[in-house]
Amino acid sequence: MFTVELSNNAKRGFDRCSRDYQEKIRNALNILRESSCPFRLYDLKKIGGRENVYRIRIGRYRMQYEVFKEKRSFWSFP
Repeated sequence: MFTVELSNNAKRGFDRCSRDYQEKIRNALNILRESSCPFRLYDLKKIGGRENVYRIRIGRYRMQYEVFKEKRSFWSFP
């Protein structure tokens, strides 16, 4: 299980989303807690040139996150 940390920009962006998208983002974060790279469930791509940084698409929103496997945590940023 991974720990989730959101950047301040990610928190503000989340607060600005509609309730429907907030629920979708919450579901995605819960799935990411279990598996850091759920390629089969979401449109997920590794960001080129950066180690352990991925982009996940949730409807019209994109969320980038970095995985810290040694700490079993990741943080999200816009």
